[in-house]
Amino acid sequence: MKPTNFLFLTFAFLLSCAPTKFFQLCTTKAEGGTVIKDELVFEDANCKALYNLWGDGGSMELYVFNKTDEDLIIDLKKTFFVFNNLSQAYYPDLLLFKDPSASYIDRSEITIPPNSMIKMPEFKILANRLVLCEISNHPKEKEGQVLKFELLTSPIVFYNLISYNIGNETIRFENHFYVNEINNMPYSSSSKYVYTDECGRKLDVGRRVYKAYSPDKFYFEYTY
Repeated sequence: MKPTNFLFLTFAFLLSCAPTKFFQLCTTKAEGGTVIKDELVFEDANCKALYNLWGDGGSMELYVFNKTDEDLIIDLKKTFFVFNNLSQAYYPDLLLFKDPSASYIDRSEITIPPNSMIKMPEFKILANRLVLCEISNHPKEKEGQVLKFELLTSPIVFYNLISYNIGNETIRFENHFYVNEINNMPYSSSSKYVYTDECGRKLDVGRRVYKAYSPDKFYFEYTY
């Protein structure tokens, strides 16, 4: 065999063994929530809860807006992120340690002044992508492979329970989500190039943007 042929076959073999990049898109159903531009909004009589889940692994980024003319006080000892029935308290994340000894400033409440908002501590939704036997982990089809769920069949159900006081009233405000669709696709199908910036000016070099971006979705990039 000629050396050039040998080198070509070796290169082709190594290329065929190289891992391929894929994209898992998770779409959520927000019960009672509404997508408004870049935010997923829940609302009661006194406040709004604003989310954007988009990110690798998902992000429970939460802003709380006080709609009233009174102070709204969030009770962090009774405010939780609950994922598949496992609750995580917001309260421990807001202990400010003063020194190496165990003394601390106890911030068990957050006060939101009238007509303003605060950003709550952020939780990651998932650490790893979902491996499901019903769909391929390495789909070849451009549109990928999709699996749909109802609330009772979803592998991911999560919510925020926000406890707050306003006036003499104590209120529990719950924001519920579940994953209702998972789509595994080739990475090349997940994004596209655009040649204008946010202000509409033309770019010399295109920038890559995700096609499916929405505040009620999140994703994983993985190789297989």
